[in-house]
Amino acid sequence: MRLIAITSPATDAGKTFIATGLAEGLARRGIKTLFIDLDLAVGDSIRVFGLADEARQPHPTVASWRDFPDPWRSSLTGPGGVVVIPRPENNGESVAEDGLTELIAQAESTGIEAVVMDLGADVRAPFWDGIIERADVSFLVLDTDGKALDRARRFLAASMQPPEGWVLVINQRTPRGRYRQDEMVRNLGAASVTRSVVTIPFIPEKKRPTIRLPVDIPSAGELAEIAMGRPLVELKGGKTSKKSFLARIFSRKASPEIQNDEEPFVTPFRENKGFEGISSPMPTEAISNRKALLLGRAQSLAATLENLGWDTTFYEHDDYDVALADPATFKRVPRDKPTLIVGAGMDLFFSSDQLARESVIPIANENAVVAILQERFGGALSRRQSVEIPDSNMSEHSISPSADRKKVAGVVVGFYSGAQGYQGKTVLALNTAALLASEGHPVCLVDLDTDKAGLTTLCGWNEGTLPPVDLRNAVESSTGVVKGPGGVHVITAPLDYPGWSHTPIQINNLLGKLVAQYPYVVLDFGARVASPSTIAALKQCGIVFIVSTPFRGALSAVARFRGKEMAEIGGSKVRAIINRVGADGAMTPRDAAAILGFASAYSTVPEDSAFVAAETKALDGKKYIPPVLGKCEAKKAVKGLVEEIQKSQGVMV
Repeated sequence: MRLIAITSPATDAGKTFIATGLAEGLARRGIKTLFIDLDLAVGDSIRVFGLADEARQPHPTVASWRDFPDPWRSSLTGPGGVVVIPRPENNGESVAEDGLTELIAQAESTGIEAVVMDLGADVRAPFWDGIIERADVSFLVLDTDGKALDRARRFLAASMQPPEGWVLVINQRTPRGRYRQDEMVRNLGAASVTRSVVTIPFIPEKKRPTIRLPVDIPSAGELAEIAMGRPLVELKGGKTSKKSFLARIFSRKASPEIQNDEEPFVTPFRENKGFEGISSPMPTEAISNRKALLLGRAQSLAATLENLGWDTTFYEHDDYDVALADPATFKRVPRDKPTLIVGAGMDLFFSSDQLARESVIPIANENAVVAILQERFGGALSRRQSVEIPDSNMSEHSISPSADRKKVAGVVVGFYSGAQGYQGKTVLALNTAALLASEGHPVCLVDLDTDKAGLTTLCGWNEGTLPPVDLRNAVESSTGVVKGPGGVHVITAPLDYPGWSHTPIQINNLLGKLVAQYPYVVLDFGARVASPSTIAALKQCGIVFIVSTPFRGALSAVARFRGKEMAEIGGSKVRAIINRVGADGAMTPRDAAAILGFASAYSTVPEDSAFVAAETKALDGKKYIPPVLGKCEAKKAVKGLVEEIQKSQGVMV
């Protein structure tokens, strides 16, 4: 049986489009195929497979399949005979790795030959690491728009997987993408991809018989053969080449190595993992002959430890002095060396069976790692110092009430899209904050998207040029504000710890300090299932803008998080923004708002080329200049958002 994992850095790159089409293509080639929807946030396999009517009857999901005496008899069947196990019907249901392991084992016992798993973009999901490690082949779906490279780079860094471990699928969603395949491969440093790179050509909607990848195009045949690791019989009446894709690969001459004339991308990976080592401007006292084994999500500490003079390894058979693992990978650590369990919960702290050995130490957070290594092994393990700020006008500030300012009744404003990313909320948050600042109001803009850090990137920072302070500093020491575009004060996301998240107590304390100093605090939320920390921040908001583009898939995904979560934070303060009105293929604002459940209380922002141009320049390394500070089509709409914010709460300055 073949295990096939498909994931993507973005929720709109076409991952499900490709995963469902691949599963159907395998099934139509006579391969008994199981499709498992593990995109718990926005998985939409029922709609894509056209199973909405069948799904009204009780059926197994990835969370409930054990409740069925015979899950295979009760399961949904998609086109070509593919067996479909959709995501949980309730967003609050969890999926454990052991349950997936049992499900896959049962599938194999029934004769299933291929399991296609549609993973979400959340690398912190409890089953994510295990699935990627077990998969026979993993497809990474990338689109070609202006954000594609930055998204892919951050995703690879957060997932701890070098490019060599993936088959890259370049999905041309639009007629003219920003990047070509060779540009994507070159700029990702993935010229040495060991498996393949497959390009899915742009397919006009009129020529698509379904909303899945057509099974009879050559690229679909390529994916199918790579997925199974062998040549496959052709579809009846298909358009795939008579000579199999794998045969063509093994018969052709090796292509010359792609030369990278651009500055290499810097990540926390070591050179033996396919990336260049991260550089640090801070002087450190080297700790000689010390090596740490990093497993699972503890690999995010690689850059920190290496900048502090440590060697790191990701191979369990290597010699090392101390092992760092997360709770999920702790069991893989050999038992003859000291072990630190990073991110250990209370269950591990009080589990005497697992932690009987004195050398196993549970640690609540990554900050404690440095302290324990310093205590146990010695050496100068200091935190990184400030780095050069891209804009000379930017400076570091402390978060504390101003002595020369009167009492401020600050209002917190949130821009949120649930678990649907790339709806334009970051650009709207930044431009709204800039317009407020242009009117003479002190504004603090906070990047809570610790996964993708889109706001931080727009402000001029990246993995090679880290901000001097960030959200981690802000919640720990009240130092974390820098000056950003348009005179807005910004709290950036921690770029050196992708996926780091604050606690509800930390965000409540931080926002309490900010509203004592700023009349307006604007929050840019990430695209993830509403966590306790996210709910805590949303509850602090005086007004919450739910942002969605006017496209049915995006609207449906955003609408899922309007119910329970929005009721919990206070439905009266929630507003809807229909962004990019007038774009090609967009719905009418009224119809879009109706899907969101805001038939009357909604605002619209038109499609504006100035927004796209400004963002593109920023991604190319140029300074971001908020278009609303000049003339642009969307300025009037953003001005309306500013007025709505000002009405939401009185401000005394």
